[in-house]
Amino acid sequence: YGRSVYTYDVNSGKKLSISDLVKLTEDDLVPVLKEKLLAQNDEDDYDDLDENLKKYKLDSETVFDEEDQELTYGFNWYLDHDGMHFYFGPYELASYAVGAVDVVIAYDELPGTMNDEYLPDENTGYIVNSDITMVGKEWDDESNTELHFVYDAEESEDSYDYGYDCTALTLKKGDKSATAEDEYFTYNYDKNYLKQYKVVTADGREYIYVNALTYNDYTDVMVFDINNDDIKLAGVFTCHLVYDSTDSEYSGEFIPTDPENMYFAQVGDLFGTYTCYGRYVVGKDGMPESVDSVYKISWGSEEAKSLKSIKVTMLDDEYNEQGEETVDAGEHFLPIRTDNSSFVDCRLDDGRLVRLKFSQTDYPSQIDGVNVEDLFEGLVYAG
Repeated sequence: YGRSVYTYDVNSGKKLSISDLVKLTEDDLVPVLKEKLLAQNDEDDYDDLDENLKKYKLDSETVFDEEDQELTYGFNWYLDHDGMHFYFGPYELASYAVGAVDVVIAYDELPGTMNDEYLPDENTGYIVNSDITMVGKEWDDESNTELHFVYDAEESEDSYDYGYDCTALTLKKGDKSATAEDEYFTYNYDKNYLKQYKVVTADGREYIYVNALTYNDYTDVMVFDINNDDIKLAGVFTCHLVYDSTDSEYSGEFIPTDPENMYFAQVGDLFGTYTCYGRYVVGKDGMPESVDSVYKISWGSEEAKSLKSIKVTMLDDEYNEQGEETVDAGEHFLPIRTDNSSFVDCRLDDGRLVRLKFSQTDYPSQIDGVNVEDLFEGLVYAG
């Protein structure tokens, strides 16, 4: 029933405070916040708004004063494309019935001098979480003129607890609509099976991306084109999501924020089964479009060892080819990169980089006419 927000400088890794971004005081900020809060709800909906806002301090954590027996609150804030957001959870300023309140102060409305270093670049695209209402097909009101999703589901006695097994998703607004047919996913309002994103490109095009987990860990990205006061299905992009575990504070799927820097993964089977990911951009038709020719392997046959001597292409640290050598049997090959069509780059235990070139890429893949399973042990296959 709440949210904790942290903002970091991605160049330095420093956790940022409000004072790092804008020069102001509580006396400068609170009147603007109050105006924004009253634009969302009537003053009677809040619990003594003026008194409650006095408890919030710049650059402070939320702490309890043992002597005064009072809480001092730190602002929960974050930056987005449209300005600085301030989040207040249920009960902080109002009753649970009012719910959480998220107010935004545009950068040019902030009552202070903004550090230019943290202002968003002009004429760039952005991606933000979307929260378009979802309704079941049988409950859809044809008179609804708001943008909303309609899911086509097969109900069962377990639907409420485990979610609805859906077969299609429609985006509607008035008499405009588009449907992604034959999409099999689970929808539960209590669980985050679907992820919605509003995607806005640098040239002003707008799309809704919906990520739906389907079978065998695949994700279907349903892309809806909402330009020109119309709704169209641009297409469905099937992929694996990219997971990041490099930060000890966070482990989870990659969250898209930039239409020019999205990351998706695909599955390959040149060297056992592996997942490889690369950079994508929003194409002219709205669909994710790969810009990488080589992809990083995030999961694969990490214990592969050669059963025979194998001719390989040696690489330097920049992955430039340096000529051919023969690697003895018993060497450990760790797959790290691939073009997913003709080669896999591996790191040997002594740090050398080598490239395995495949003479046959359909299963069973081959190197110099020999099945890869006859050349390596420890290859893992999935699916």
